[in-house]
Amino acid sequence: MLCLPAAAQEAAKPDAPRAGISKAWGEALIEEREKAAAAAAGKAEDGDSRREVGTGAGRDGKPPQLSESDRICQEARPGLMAAAEKGDAVAAFRVGVIYEEGCGVRRNRQVAAAYYELAAKKDHLEAKVRLAAFYVQGEVLGADYARARALLKEPAAKNHPLAHYHLGVMAWRGDDSKPAKPDPQAAMKHFKAAADAGLAEAQFIVGQALVEGKDLPKDLKAAAAMLERAANQGYPWAMVILGRLHAEEELPKADPAVAFKWLTIAREGNSDDRMLQSATDLSLEKIKDRLDEKKRAAVLKQVKDFKPKLEWEEKI
Repeated sequence: MLCLPAAAQEAAKPDAPRAGISKAWGEALIEEREKAAAAAAGKAEDGDSRREVGTGAGRDGKPPQLSESDRICQEARPGLMAAAEKGDAVAAFRVGVIYEEGCGVRRNRQVAAAYYELAAKKDHLEAKVRLAAFYVQGEVLGADYARARALLKEPAAKNHPLAHYHLGVMAWRGDDSKPAKPDPQAAMKHFKAAADAGLAEAQFIVGQALVEGKDLPKDLKAAAAMLERAANQGYPWAMVILGRLHAEEELPKADPAVAFKWLTIAREGNSDDRMLQSATDLSLEKIKDRLDEKKRAAVLKQVKDFKPKLEWEEKI
Protein backbone atom coordinates (compact mmCIF):
# COMPACT_ATOMS: atom_id res chain seq x y z
CA MET A 1 0.00 0.00 0.00
CA LEU A 2 1.26 3.48 -0.91
CA CYS A 3 1.61 5.61 2.22
CA LEU A 4 1.89 9.36 2.24
CA PRO A 5 4.45 10.47 4.83
CA ALA A 6 4.80 13.81 3.04
CA ALA A 7 1.12 14.49 3.56
CA ALA A 8 1.48 13.67 7.24
CA GLN A 9 4.38 16.10 7.52
CA GLU A 10 2.31 18.77 5.78
CA ALA A 11 -0.51 18.20 8.24
CA ALA A 12 1.91 18.70 11.12
CA LYS A 13 2.69 22.27 10.11
CA PRO A 14 1.42 24.74 12.73
CA ASP A 15 -0.38 26.82 10.12
CA ALA A 16 -2.42 23.89 8.84
CA PRO A 17 -6.20 24.52 8.75
CA ARG A 18 -7.69 24.04 12.18
CA ALA A 19 -10.93 22.30 12.98
CA GLY A 20 -13.61 24.46 14.52
CA ILE A 21 -12.96 27.75 12.77
CA SER A 22 -15.90 27.39 10.38
CA LYS A 23 -18.40 28.08 13.16
CA ALA A 24 -16.51 30.77 14.99
CA TRP A 25 -17.67 33.65 17.14
CA GLY A 26 -21.00 35.15 16.16
CA GLU A 27 -20.99 33.18 12.87
CA ALA A 28 -18.58 35.88 11.66
CA LEU A 29 -16.01 33.42 10.38
CA ILE A 30 -18.31 31.27 8.31
CA GLU A 31 -17.38 28.91 5.49
CA GLU A 32 -16.64 31.68 2.99
CA ARG A 33 -13.83 32.92 5.26
CA GLU A 34 -12.19 29.50 5.18
CA LYS A 35 -12.45 29.39 1.39
CA ALA A 36 -11.04 32.90 1.06
CA ALA A 37 -8.20 32.10 3.46
CA ALA A 38 -7.37 28.94 1.54
CA ALA A 39 -7.33 30.81 -1.78
CA ALA A 40 -5.11 33.52 -0.33
CA ALA A 41 -2.68 31.18 1.46
CA GLY A 42 0.84 32.29 0.85
CA LYS A 43 -0.30 35.47 -0.93
CA ALA A 44 -2.04 37.64 1.65
CA GLU A 45 0.39 38.19 4.49
CA ASP A 46 0.63 40.64 7.35
CA GLY A 47 0.74 44.44 6.96
CA ASP A 48 1.91 44.53 3.37
CA SER A 49 -0.95 42.37 2.14
CA ARG A 50 -2.61 43.55 -1.04
CA ARG A 51 -5.77 41.53 -0.51
CA GLU A 52 -8.85 43.69 -0.92
CA VAL A 53 -11.39 43.46 1.84
CA GLY A 54 -14.66 42.00 0.68
CA THR A 55 -15.81 39.82 -2.17
CA GLY A 56 -16.55 40.51 -5.81
CA ALA A 57 -14.67 42.76 -8.25
CA GLY A 58 -16.14 46.13 -7.35
CA ARG A 59 -17.33 48.65 -9.98
CA ASP A 60 -16.99 52.35 -10.82
CA GLY A 61 -14.19 52.87 -8.34
CA LYS A 62 -16.23 51.35 -5.53
CA PRO A 63 -14.66 48.74 -3.21
CA PRO A 64 -15.66 45.07 -3.54
CA GLN A 65 -18.93 44.07 -1.95
CA LEU A 66 -18.50 43.01 1.65
CA SER A 67 -19.36 39.48 2.65
CA GLU A 68 -21.64 39.04 5.64
CA SER A 69 -18.71 37.95 7.79
CA ASP A 70 -16.64 41.00 6.76
CA ARG A 71 -19.55 43.28 7.60
CA ILE A 72 -20.03 41.73 11.03
CA CYS A 73 -16.32 42.00 11.82
CA GLN A 74 -16.12 45.62 10.65
CA GLU A 75 -19.08 46.61 12.78
CA ALA A 76 -17.77 44.80 15.85
CA ARG A 77 -14.10 45.79 15.62
CA PRO A 78 -14.20 49.38 17.03
CA GLY A 79 -16.10 48.34 20.14
CA LEU A 80 -13.92 45.29 20.64
CA MET A 81 -10.75 47.36 20.32
CA ALA A 82 -12.01 49.89 22.85
CA ALA A 83 -12.89 47.11 25.29
CA ALA A 84 -9.52 45.45 24.71
CA GLU A 85 -7.67 48.63 25.62
CA LYS A 86 -9.59 48.66 28.91
CA GLY A 87 -8.39 45.17 29.75
CA ASP A 88 -11.15 42.95 28.37
CA ALA A 89 -9.36 39.70 27.50
CA VAL A 90 -12.19 38.26 25.41
CA ALA A 91 -12.39 41.43 23.34
CA ALA A 92 -8.61 41.46 22.84
CA PHE A 93 -8.68 37.85 21.69
CA ARG A 94 -11.48 38.51 19.22
CA VAL A 95 -9.66 41.50 17.74
CA GLY A 96 -6.66 39.23 17.31
CA VAL A 97 -8.81 36.71 15.46
CA ILE A 98 -10.20 39.43 13.19
CA TYR A 99 -6.69 40.49 12.17
CA GLU A 100 -5.29 36.96 11.91
CA GLU A 101 -8.17 35.81 9.70
CA GLY A 102 -8.46 39.07 7.75
CA CYS A 103 -12.14 39.40 8.57
CA GLY A 104 -13.28 42.88 7.46
CA VAL A 105 -9.68 44.13 7.53
CA ARG A 106 -6.47 43.38 5.72
CA ARG A 107 -4.81 40.38 7.29
CA ASN A 108 -2.12 41.47 9.73
CA ARG A 109 -0.67 38.80 11.98
CA GLN A 110 1.67 41.22 13.75
CA VAL A 111 -1.36 43.15 15.02
CA ALA A 112 -3.10 39.86 15.82
CA ALA A 113 -0.11 38.76 17.90
CA ALA A 114 -0.17 42.02 19.88
CA TYR A 115 -3.82 41.52 20.81
CA TYR A 116 -3.28 37.85 21.63
CA GLU A 117 -0.48 38.97 23.95
CA LEU A 118 -2.88 41.36 25.73
CA ALA A 119 -5.42 38.56 26.16
CA ALA A 120 -2.80 35.99 27.18
CA LYS A 121 -1.59 38.28 29.96
CA LYS A 122 -5.15 38.14 31.28
CA ASP A 123 -4.95 34.34 31.21
CA HIS A 124 -7.18 33.86 28.15
CA LEU A 125 -6.71 30.20 27.20
CA GLU A 126 -7.42 30.40 23.45
CA ALA A 127 -5.21 33.48 23.10
CA LYS A 128 -2.32 31.59 24.67
CA VAL A 129 -2.74 28.80 22.14
CA ARG A 130 -2.89 31.12 19.12
CA LEU A 131 0.04 33.18 20.33
CA ALA A 132 2.05 30.02 20.94
CA ALA A 133 1.34 28.95 17.36
CA PHE A 134 3.11 32.08 16.13
CA TYR A 135 6.17 31.19 18.20
CA VAL A 136 6.09 27.64 16.83
CA GLN A 137 5.74 28.80 13.24
CA GLY A 138 8.38 31.47 13.62
CA GLU A 139 7.35 33.74 10.75
CA VAL A 140 5.55 36.44 12.72
CA LEU A 141 7.41 36.69 16.02
CA GLY A 142 10.42 34.49 15.38
CA ALA A 143 10.68 30.88 16.54
CA ASP A 144 10.77 30.55 20.31
CA TYR A 145 9.89 27.06 21.48
CA ALA A 146 10.55 27.87 25.13
CA ARG A 147 8.02 30.71 25.02
CA ALA A 148 5.56 28.51 23.13
CA ARG A 149 5.84 25.73 25.70
CA ALA A 150 5.29 28.19 28.54
CA LEU A 151 2.13 29.47 26.86
CA LEU A 152 0.86 25.97 26.11
CA LYS A 153 1.43 24.49 29.58
CA GLU A 154 -1.95 25.46 31.04
CA PRO A 155 -4.02 24.75 27.88
CA ALA A 156 -2.37 21.33 27.52
CA ALA A 157 -3.07 20.55 31.18
CA LYS A 158 -6.72 21.30 30.40
CA ASN A 159 -6.52 18.96 27.40
CA HIS A 160 -6.82 21.66 24.74
CA PRO A 161 -6.34 19.76 21.46
CA LEU A 162 -4.45 22.55 19.66
CA ALA A 163 -2.09 22.91 22.62
CA HIS A 164 -1.18 19.23 22.35
CA TYR A 165 -0.99 19.57 18.57
CA HIS A 166 1.60 22.38 18.72
CA LEU A 167 3.58 20.55 21.41
CA GLY A 168 3.56 17.56 19.10
CA VAL A 169 4.86 19.65 16.22
CA MET A 170 7.74 20.95 18.34
CA ALA A 171 8.66 17.47 19.55
CA TRP A 172 8.48 16.14 15.99
CA ARG A 173 10.83 18.83 14.72
CA GLY A 174 13.15 18.65 17.69
CA ASP A 175 13.87 21.41 20.14
CA ASP A 176 15.28 24.75 18.95
CA SER A 177 18.87 23.77 19.71
CA LYS A 178 21.27 22.99 16.88
CA PRO A 179 21.33 20.29 15.80
CA ALA A 180 17.67 19.66 16.45
CA LYS A 181 16.77 16.59 18.49
CA PRO A 182 13.45 15.20 17.28
CA ASP A 183 11.46 13.11 19.73
CA PRO A 184 8.88 11.10 17.73
CA GLN A 185 7.68 9.27 20.85
CA ALA A 186 6.85 12.51 22.66
CA ALA A 187 5.35 13.92 19.47
CA MET A 188 3.00 10.99 19.04
CA LYS A 189 1.98 11.22 22.68
CA HIS A 190 0.82 14.80 22.10
CA PHE A 191 -0.74 14.04 18.70
CA LYS A 192 -2.63 11.15 20.28
CA ALA A 193 -3.93 13.46 23.04
CA ALA A 194 -5.03 16.01 20.42
CA ALA A 195 -6.67 13.27 18.35
CA ASP A 196 -8.55 11.87 21.34
CA ALA A 197 -9.75 15.40 22.12
CA GLY A 198 -11.22 15.70 18.62
CA LEU A 199 -8.69 17.49 16.39
CA ALA A 200 -8.97 16.14 12.84
CA GLU A 201 -5.39 16.96 11.82
CA ALA A 202 -4.05 14.99 14.76
CA GLN A 203 -6.41 12.10 14.04
CA PHE A 204 -4.98 11.93 10.52
CA ILE A 205 -1.39 12.00 11.76
CA VAL A 206 -2.03 9.26 14.33
CA GLY A 207 -4.02 7.19 11.83
CA GLN A 208 -1.25 7.47 9.26
CA ALA A 209 1.36 6.50 11.86
CA LEU A 210 -0.67 3.42 12.78
CA VAL A 211 -0.79 2.46 9.10
CA GLU A 212 2.95 2.92 8.59
CA GLY A 213 4.00 1.18 11.81
CA LYS A 214 7.09 3.33 12.23
CA ASP A 215 6.39 5.86 14.99
CA LEU A 216 3.54 3.78 16.44
CA PRO A 217 3.01 0.02 16.37
CA LYS A 218 1.19 -0.95 13.17
CA ASP A 219 -2.51 -1.46 13.83
CA LEU A 220 -4.75 -1.17 10.78
CA LYS A 221 -7.97 -1.62 12.74
CA ALA A 222 -7.10 1.25 15.09
CA ALA A 223 -5.83 3.26 12.12
CA ALA A 224 -9.12 2.86 10.27
CA ALA A 225 -11.08 3.97 13.34
CA MET A 226 -8.91 7.07 13.79
CA LEU A 227 -8.96 7.95 10.10
CA GLU A 228 -12.75 7.55 10.02
CA ARG A 229 -13.07 10.12 12.80
CA ALA A 230 -10.99 12.59 10.79
CA ALA A 231 -12.87 11.76 7.58
CA ASN A 232 -16.21 12.40 9.27
CA GLN A 233 -14.89 15.85 10.15
CA GLY A 234 -14.13 16.50 6.49
CA TYR A 235 -10.36 15.91 6.48
CA PRO A 236 -9.64 14.90 2.85
CA TRP A 237 -6.37 13.00 3.24
CA ALA A 238 -7.91 10.87 5.98
CA MET A 239 -10.62 9.98 3.46
CA VAL A 240 -7.95 9.03 0.91
CA ILE A 241 -6.01 6.72 3.23
CA LEU A 242 -9.18 5.19 4.69
CA GLY A 243 -10.54 4.63 1.19
CA ARG A 244 -7.28 3.01 0.14
CA LEU A 245 -7.31 0.63 3.12
CA HIS A 246 -10.73 -0.60 1.96
CA ALA A 247 -9.91 -0.56 -1.76
CA GLU A 248 -6.77 -2.65 -1.31
CA GLU A 249 -8.54 -5.00 1.12
CA GLU A 250 -6.05 -4.45 3.91
CA LEU A 251 -8.80 -4.51 6.52
CA PRO A 252 -10.56 -7.69 7.75
CA LYS A 253 -13.92 -6.23 6.72
CA ALA A 254 -12.80 -4.21 3.70
CA ASP A 255 -15.74 -2.79 1.80
CA PRO A 256 -15.50 -1.38 -1.75
CA ALA A 257 -18.60 0.73 -1.08
CA VAL A 258 -16.87 2.42 1.86
CA ALA A 259 -13.79 2.97 -0.29
CA PHE A 260 -15.91 4.47 -3.09
CA LYS A 261 -17.71 6.77 -0.66
CA TRP A 262 -14.64 8.32 0.95
CA LEU A 263 -12.54 8.49 -2.20
CA THR A 264 -15.36 10.21 -4.09
CA ILE A 265 -16.01 12.76 -1.35
CA ALA A 266 -12.30 13.57 -1.17
CA ARG A 267 -11.95 13.78 -4.93
CA GLU A 268 -14.99 15.98 -5.54
CA GLY A 269 -14.12 18.37 -2.75
CA ASN A 270 -10.48 18.91 -3.75
CA SER A 271 -10.38 19.22 -7.51
CA ASP A 272 -7.34 21.53 -7.43
CA ASP A 273 -5.14 19.12 -5.44
CA ARG A 274 -3.28 17.09 -8.07
CA MET A 275 -1.61 14.80 -5.56
CA LEU A 276 -4.94 13.94 -3.98
CA GLN A 277 -6.60 13.47 -7.36
CA SER A 278 -3.87 11.05 -8.42
CA ALA A 279 -4.10 9.11 -5.15
CA THR A 280 -7.88 8.74 -5.37
CA ASP A 281 -7.73 7.71 -9.03
CA LEU A 282 -5.32 4.86 -8.21
CA SER A 283 -7.64 3.47 -5.55
CA LEU A 284 -10.85 4.02 -7.50
CA GLU A 285 -9.35 2.02 -10.35
CA LYS A 286 -9.01 -0.97 -8.01
CA ILE A 287 -12.72 -1.05 -7.16
CA LYS A 288 -14.30 0.02 -10.45
CA ASP A 289 -15.62 -3.49 -11.18
CA ARG A 290 -16.57 -4.38 -7.60
CA LEU A 291 -19.76 -2.31 -7.29
CA ASP A 292 -22.96 -2.85 -9.24
CA GLU A 293 -25.02 0.11 -10.44
CA LYS A 294 -27.53 -0.14 -7.60
CA LYS A 295 -24.83 -0.08 -4.93
CA ARG A 296 -22.96 2.69 -6.73
CA ALA A 297 -26.11 4.84 -6.85
CA ALA A 298 -26.72 4.30 -3.14
CA VAL A 299 -23.19 5.36 -2.30
CA LEU A 300 -23.42 8.44 -4.53
CA LYS A 301 -26.48 9.51 -2.53
CA GLN A 302 -24.39 9.22 0.65
CA VAL A 303 -21.73 11.34 -1.03
CA LYS A 304 -24.28 13.99 -1.94
CA ASP A 305 -25.71 14.05 1.58
CA PHE A 306 -22.36 14.10 3.37
CA LYS A 307 -21.81 16.96 5.80
CA PRO A 308 -18.75 17.15 8.07
CA LYS A 309 -19.44 16.85 11.78
CA LEU A 310 -16.80 18.50 13.92
CA GLU A 311 -15.84 16.84 17.16
CA TRP A 312 -14.18 19.96 18.52
CA GLU A 313 -14.57 23.69 17.87
CA GLU A 314 -12.28 26.49 18.93
CA LYS A 315 -14.01 28.87 21.33
CA ILE A 316 -14.06 32.29 19.69
